[in-house]
Amino acid sequence: MSKVKKSDFILVFDRYYSKKPSAFLLWLKRTVYCCAECACMMLCLLEIYKVPSNSLTVTACCVTFTAFFCTLFTFVRKRFAVPAVLLLIMAGVYHYRDILWGMMKYFLDALMLALD
Repeated sequence: MSKVKKSDFILVFDRYYSKKPSAFLLWLKRTVYCCAECACMMLCLLEIYKVPSNSLTVTACCVTFTAFFCTLFTFVRKRFAVPAVLLLIMAGVYHYRDILWGMMKYFLDALMLALD
């Protein structure tokens, strides 16, 4: 592989790569990729198992959560962000455990009915 160094850029074959990529561009790229993959996967799974859902709501939830977590993991060190997010999730699950258990039962019933 031939490399030619020119100031802040490295030429590898026919492409230039920056040594110091912009954090905003990295965040934007990760967010777009993750949103597309997450929304498509969720919609495919819900369609395959015929779970009643609104595609606009599912897409909005996927985009919102992905944008939040991409921003968090791009601008905050993962060593601090991961334990903080896990702590918040555990507190939320503990606080809403009855509601989540009821929703999980409904989801499993819908899955079993779809498989029959």
